[in-house]
Amino acid sequence: MTTTTREPLPAKLDDANSLSVLLRMALHDLRECERDPFYVINMGVYSMLSPDGTRCEVCLAGAVLAKRNKIHLCERDKFAGNIPGTVSERMIVIDFLRRGDVDFAWRKMVCLPGVSLAPLPKWADMGGYRVKDYHKEPERFKSDIERLIAKLEESGL
Repeated sequence: MTTTTREPLPAKLDDANSLSVLLRMALHDLRECERDPFYVINMGVYSMLSPDGTRCEVCLAGAVLAKRNKIHLCERDKFAGNIPGTVSERMIVIDFLRRGDVDFAWRKMVCLPGVSLAPLPKWADMGGYRVKDYHKEPERFKSDIERLIAKLEESGL
């Protein structure tokens, strides 16, 4: 069995300069949020206070924002417009990737300062990748994301 050596994950969201690293960060932090009773996974919001006011709802991108950047939009004084640097753009990239829209994620990511990506591969054009809905099958969603990460890494993205 061959083991792939991966670079360590960056400390903050705005330090990720490839699609695969960004998505690895997001999946890692999503799993952290799933284990943390303070968080509820809701792919419909980046970060929002739960209706009963006791927990924080986060999506895949919101999990990275909360766990890695320590920004909780569910706090009453935090708003998406206050997110620093290129963090909000990277959150949009994660959102595209969670739906399998690699082409849109690539187009958004290459516009960020300091990012240089390999050309978009044919398999990724026009959506190109199916990811199961998290709310229907969370484990299948995560395994689809793991396969997408591997495909991105193979493509130098």
